Amino acid sequence: MKTVHDIRRSNARKLRDGVGGNSSFATMIDREPTQTSRFMGDGATKNIGDSMARHIEKCFDLPVGWLDQEHQTTNITKKPDVSITNKQITLVPVISWVQAGAWKEVGYSEVDLSTAETYPCPVPCGEMTYILRVIGDSMIDEYRPGDMI
Repeated sequence: MKTVHDIRRSNARKLRDGVGGNSSFATMIDREPTQTSRFMGDGATKNIGDSMARHIEKCFDLPVGWLDQEHQTTNITKKPDVSITNKQITLVPVISWVQAGAWKEVGYSEVDLSTAETYPCPVPCGEMTYILRVIGDSMIDEYRPGDMI
């Protein structure tokens, strides 16, 4: 007869497999992969205690006690909040208004972009994209001083 620790380990492994492996499982329960390996790896050295079982259930939006019961199949998995994407993130430099006025189609050679403050651009952009920091109240209805455009 299986113990509650065996059942918990089996159910935790099903959840782990449902989210793509140990690293994803560890991320979802806010633990290190080495810690999760200790209680559900092939050579597990620790049992899943009551508090960890409740924590796992909470992280997967499962009812209290779910991990303690045998389940034939597990269709209950929480998908990670993020997914892998092929989008390329471009870092865009923050330049001064003077530098922007001198910007040309071929770039501004006096601006050392390798040392410039940069931010990731949330949309596809070209190599000549840059950021300006709003100064003063000239466009207060739309932009506030310090906003980046």
